[in-house]
Amino acid sequence: LTLSAMAYLLKRHIRIISSTFLLHVSLAVILVGAVVSFLTSERGKIYISPGGVPASMYEMQDGKLGKLPFRIELEEFVTEHSNGAADDYIATVVVGGTERETISMNRPLYRQGYLIYIDGYSQESVSLLVGYDPWGTGITYGGYIMLVASLICLFLDKRSLLRAAANK
Repeated sequence: LTLSAMAYLLKRHIRIISSTFLLHVSLAVILVGAVVSFLTSERGKIYISPGGVPASMYEMQDGKLGKLPFRIELEEFVTEHSNGAADDYIATVVVGGTERETISMNRPLYRQGYLIYIDGYSQESVSLLVGYDPWGTGITYGGYIMLVASLICLFLDKRSLLRAAANK
């Protein structure tokens, strides 16, 4: 749909730098970023226990093993409660054998392109979700920046239908 709208705009000889064209280009860039993420990203899980063996491998969704460029070891895991419900899950981990880091519900660990989130826990271990997307996220964010810029330009463009409707 986005590509056909871009082709229509080009066929009608609408100025290439127009905000409408930029809007459609930004949507295409967002879609390209999503496809690149789908094709190049890796996702998986690590199960670690307090005082257990440091992990450097993770199990990917297809059952294969992926390798982290660092080791991660669980030092401590706590849940914070209020009113009988869990408010936060906090894991203190040692990365690379020396660096202490904290992973919580809204604060993942970002290291060397890998995002590590708390996925779940049991009495024996903590499940960490590993994500690695070296290209797709940047492309998608670039598309969203272009989208915001094009929407601003679309609103400020004197010839746009949006501006004409706002002035009525």
